[in-house]
Amino acid sequence: MKTKTFLWLLRFAFVCFALIWGIDYYCGIIVSFDAVSYPLCMTAFFCIYLLARRQWVQEEYLHLCAYIVVAGFLTASSIWHHMVPVSKFSNSAQWLGLNYVMAYLFLSVRRATVITTIVLPITLIGHFLAVKEHNNLEDSLGIILNIGVAHMVYIVLLWTVLKMRIRDAQTEERLRFLEHYSLIDPLTHILNRRGIENIFHRLKTQSPHRFAMILIDIDHFKAINDQFGHTAGDAVLKGIVQTIQKYMLDEDEIGRWGGEEFLLTTVGQTRRQVFEFSERLRNAVRSERYVDGCNVTISIGIGYSDQTRDMNELFLIADKNLYVAKQRGRNQVAASACSSECELDNA
Repeated sequence: MKTKTFLWLLRFAFVCFALIWGIDYYCGIIVSFDAVSYPLCMTAFFCIYLLARRQWVQEEYLHLCAYIVVAGFLTASSIWHHMVPVSKFSNSAQWLGLNYVMAYLFLSVRRATVITTIVLPITLIGHFLAVKEHNNLEDSLGIILNIGVAHMVYIVLLWTVLKMRIRDAQTEERLRFLEHYSLIDPLTHILNRRGIENIFHRLKTQSPHRFAMILIDIDHFKAINDQFGHTAGDAVLKGIVQTIQKYMLDEDEIGRWGGEEFLLTTVGQTRRQVFEFSERLRNAVRSERYVDGCNVTISIGIGYSDQTRDMNELFLIADKNLYVAKQRGRNQVAASACSSECELDNA
């Protein structure tokens, strides 16, 4: 349970006890047990609240303390009202179910199970002794057995519901975990093709801003694998991703589109900014040494969302420009319909 929720519940319990205390006094139905127990419980809640707010004690122990206060009051109150014949009202037994509700609300399943197995016999024995004061043995046993069955139903149902919720939460967590990794490339730990397609959908349906699609291809990657081996090729793939990520903005997304192809989306930048950003990526990769004796370069093709909002067409534009960059001799950035002011020195 989160600290804020626990503090709120403590305040709520304090107010409830204060209201009941005030109502009983106003209506003239306060009994000696309640006159003592109400302020004691309120004092206990106040102390637990201070300890929780100051974080002087581990919260799990404070949960247990809060439960003991409530369960102790409810059980003792019900026993007292059944024991004292002059008591004006004996309706406290109807609240005893809260002992089990609160156990599974405040405590872990394991601790709640242990606590309820302790509380249940205390409740039954205490009520049996109280009821036997004014009833014969047969009637007393009948009353206690009914109470015991009802309380067992509370415990079993609460335990079952909580276990079901825990199991559902675990299943949901596993599904989220599997879904996450179904969108991640295991080598580079960036989005895979499926993950990129989700980004496409989000950009198409939710992005009010201009965006660009940057298609990146490692030049002569097959030759790198052939000459230096696939381990070196993997190191190049991971190294290039790390280099690119250093320059990415917060809203940029990158994924591995194919074997040595990466696709990067960037939002809210002008055409010139996107082109300059792509040049920085190209130069950064060219200046790195991912494998000894191996110079690695990349070619880049760009598509801008103001050319088309259709994601398939936009990809084809970026892919066509990537082809142009390779035809020009690789280690190039190409973007269609880009004004001359964007064309930087590629040397």
